Amino acid sequence: MLRVRLFFALIVVLAGVASAHAQDDGRFLFNVGGGVGFINSSTKQLLQTPGASARQYALTFNPIFNFPIGRKFGAYAIGGIGWYHRSGETTTPGVAVICTPYWSWWFGCTLGSVNIVTSSTSSNAFGENIGGGLTYRLGEGRTKLYAEVRYHHASYNRVSTNILPLTFGIRW
Repeated sequence: MLRVRLFFALIVVLAGVASAHAQDDGRFLFNVGGGVGFINSSTKQLLQTPGASARQYALTFNPIFNFPIGRKFGAYAIGGIGWYHRSGETTTPGVAVICTPYWSWWFGCTLGSVNIVTSSTSSNAFGENIGGGLTYRLGEGRTKLYAEVRYHHASYNRVSTNILPLTFGIRW
């Protein structure tokens, strides 16, 4: 598995270096994006819990290969390697005393519904990703809106995470 990852990383880096001069965006881009995911009911049943939440954050290095479609529109392929952080928790509903510090002088404390964390975990790993997207250039500069789908894979303590998010963002 390590050989496959190293080979994949080498191909991505070599392809990125070879095509960097041909791209209209310059050598380096800064990217900000985000996406939303949902835990399905079968995962909650597997965990035997009424509530669960999870997050994954990534810091990745990804060469981008642009394919102009018109003056303002474009498509691209993207892939690379990165550092991934995964965290999550399971919860169960409960009742507790809730005291809001700001309003406690006025209203005091009250009984209310809460989610009690029954377990939590987090871990870090290196992984890889590959995908593609569409862009729309804003004005005549290099700033673009984008929508992409990208497959991410990272193995945490012999447990793999594979996600396929749809991401929207701005790139400049």
